[in-house]
Amino acid sequence: MNHPPSIPATLTVGHTLRFRAAAAGTYSITWQDLGDLLCVADTSTSAYQIVSNVRLRTVEIWAPMAADLVPVTTSLEWPLTGGGVAGNSVIRTDTSMGSNIPAHVRCKPPRFTLDSYQQISNLSNTAFKIVVPVNSIIDVSLTVTLRDDGSVNAVTGAVAAATVGALYCRALSSTSSTTALPPISLKTI
Repeated sequence: MNHPPSIPATLTVGHTLRFRAAAAGTYSITWQDLGDLLCVADTSTSAYQIVSNVRLRTVEIWAPMAADLVPVTTSLEWPLTGGGVAGNSVIRTDTSMGSNIPAHVRCKPPRFTLDSYQQISNLSNTAFKIVVPVNSIIDVSLTVTLRDDGSVNAVTGAVAAATVGALYCRALSSTSSTTALPPISLKTI
């Protein structure tokens, strides 16, 4: 070879973030929710996304029973809102069994759908929907491209008491004005 190989100029990082359902419910997670997850505060009341693109790898949910021998059900839906596959949504569901086996769903976006490809971080389309009981654990594995172009996208939803320059992880459902799905073990606003 008579020249060095090309390398990508942007930084792309894969990571799994963990969230807890503080309240039972049905939640629609948008691409902007995913883009808002990692942000930097520029004032005490505003923050900006640090990623420009997001690609979902997997979503995994563990749903424990609220009481002995009272089963719970959890589900994850890929709405398939456009491109690639046309047709009904893809839904995965599971119900807990006995007193020590939680409901468990693990899946990745269906192949050849928009959800399986990289998306811009401020897209308002729904990426996936989840139905979770209280205290469920939700792992979201994604690959993000760090923003390197100097542009800024402010995060959606309220920001309060942020430290300027600090890196934060937002609630999984932050654009819907609810913090019912907070991150675990990460600084949040």
